[in-house]
Amino acid sequence: MLICLINISQANPIRAEFDNYCVTETTKRLSKIEEKLNQIVDIECKYADEYGTSHFDTCNAFNYGWDKDVWNYRHEVVDAIMRRGYDVSTINSYGVTRVLTKTKLNLK
Repeated sequence: MLICLINISQANPIRAEFDNYCVTETTKRLSKIEEKLNQIVDIECKYADEYGTSHFDTCNAFNYGWDKDVWNYRHEVVDAIMRRGYDVSTINSYGVTRVLTKTKLNLK
């Protein structure tokens, strides 16, 4: 019994071209998502610095206009805000998650 371990894309140049296209499009899509999420993090931190607190809401009801990327990557957004030195808490109510960002206070 002979087992062939050849990569499908090497055997079929059309498949290789399709795979390259998919990787390129996926990379473009992910960089757009990263750009959007970094912008959200920047805005939240800016408002927290300015006003002491800031918040944004997200929900998984995409058919009602909620942003799917913000929902899917909400944990990464929270981690990024926390890495910048802010206090972050989340509140869930009726399926909507509110992410609250606060500046840290140095109490003695």
